[in-house]
Amino acid sequence: MAQDLITTTTSNNYLKASTLDCLPPELLGEIFLNLVASDPDNQRKLVTIVSLVCSYWYIVASSTPQLWTKFVYTSSGKTPSRNVVKWLQRFSTCRCDNLPFELVLMTDHYTWPKIKEALSIASSTVTSLNLYVSRSTAMLAMFNPIQFAGLKSSLGSQLLIRGWDRLEKLTLALHEEETKVANFWPLRHIQEPDSEVMAPMPRLTHLSLQSFTRAHGHFVNFTFPWAQLVSLEIGRYLSDPDGILRVLQRCPNLEDCRLHLLGLRWWQLVMVEGQLSLPKLRRLAVLEDAWLDHGHLFRWILEPLCAPALEYLELKIGDMGRWDDLNDTLQFIRRSGAKLRHLVLQNIQVEEEMLISLLGSEELQGLEILTLLECLNLMSPTAARTETDATSVLNSA
Repeated sequence: MAQDLITTTTSNNYLKASTLDCLPPELLGEIFLNLVASDPDNQRKLVTIVSLVCSYWYIVASSTPQLWTKFVYTSSGKTPSRNVVKWLQRFSTCRCDNLPFELVLMTDHYTWPKIKEALSIASSTVTSLNLYVSRSTAMLAMFNPIQFAGLKSSLGSQLLIRGWDRLEKLTLALHEEETKVANFWPLRHIQEPDSEVMAPMPRLTHLSLQSFTRAHGHFVNFTFPWAQLVSLEIGRYLSDPDGILRVLQRCPNLEDCRLHLLGLRWWQLVMVEGQLSLPKLRRLAVLEDAWLDHGHLFRWILEPLCAPALEYLELKIGDMGRWDDLNDTLQFIRRSGAKLRHLVLQNIQVEEEMLISLLGSEELQGLEILTLLECLNLMSPTAARTETDATSVLNSA
């Protein structure tokens, strides 16, 4: 009903007394909140609409800070609008610093010269930041670049972000650039990000990095506050498990970790020397799109890892590979002393007798749920997908 009233009033372009104009501001504000709750991804547009209906609605919307807690901007196939800076300034004047502020900026364009200016407005208030941008735009957004001789004009705005004072959750996803024009950043800027200055993030606990490759630089060189992270997701990362392990060695407080590797090859299954201790880790999920069949595809992380608090373990292989390293999994659980409650396995070659033996092992006595996905030789050659309660299987054994 509220949406119909907004559409009718704006289309007529005529202000007249109505039932809503007579409502107290607290009740009208609740109507606005219900409206944006029905379509949170369009919160910015809906708030703009209600603010333009009349002066009374403008005052009510401006004095309702909950309406200004989420800003989503997407641009497809064109240069992002210059008005983003103006819109963010409007949000910053109406919102309340005691409330969370989620900022989502997404574009498939190869560059965004004004993104630094936009982020500088929100850097002191944003609590959740989601960026889907090109590689060069991401580097411009997240780093305060040192001055490169002869590149002053191509580097865009030289605004410095002093700090992300309230940022708790960061998602940074890269897309492939379709033109070489985007590669105006010197190669050293990409491969040696530690030579730049990343603004401090004193409250960051959740980090998600998507679609990076080794060419973008080693993760370990990025100056994120690894030691304070509670949740880490690395998605669609091209190869290099060694680089991921070196990052995990800097994350002693991790409780939730999700890893997705692309194109894993046998010569990359190299063990890192020493032990990887994650004493607070409760959930671990590893997905590998491997280009091979190998009996020990997860040994690179299971062998050095010690996670005594682990409760959820998920090991998956994409359609192009198979694995059968159940012994590696059991040895990891035994060595860590973990009390698993949920185990997820995908594309594993296992027979029924081996499965029963696995569930009867001492290491899995506390297991409550076993999920098997696309397993070969399970019960019958045609078995494709099974989810079973581990307790019932143990009883039948």
